[in-house]
Amino acid sequence: MWILSDPIFRCKPERWPEALIVRIDAHNLWYLSGKLTSASALPNDLKTELSRRAQWVVYFEADPEIPYASAVGGMEIIRAAHAGVILLTPASEKREKQAGLSLVSRPAQLFDGESRRRIPD
Repeated sequence: MWILSDPIFRCKPERWPEALIVRIDAHNLWYLSGKLTSASALPNDLKTELSRRAQWVVYFEADPEIPYASAVGGMEIIRAAHAGVILLTPASEKREKQAGLSLVSRPAQLFDGESRRRIPD
């Protein structure tokens, strides 16, 4: 699992037009790359999306107002799909906006070691 710490990084772009992003909003609604899904449907939705990609990396964002267990559950679903998890934090999104970047419009990318921090399993 990684925490995105700098939006300006060296990367190798994939050929897919969008990053995979799992978001859980303040109302505990689940989204996969902007499309409404659910905790129970997410494993199959992820499996379908990841099967089309060479790099199995999923960005994850959870509203601070949701129960901690929901956020952990979301990360566990991603890890159970054998994908890497990159946590999006308010600080990373703020820096991204200041840099004029947007994850949704950028390709999914592989990060170098300088732009991510590894969280022990």
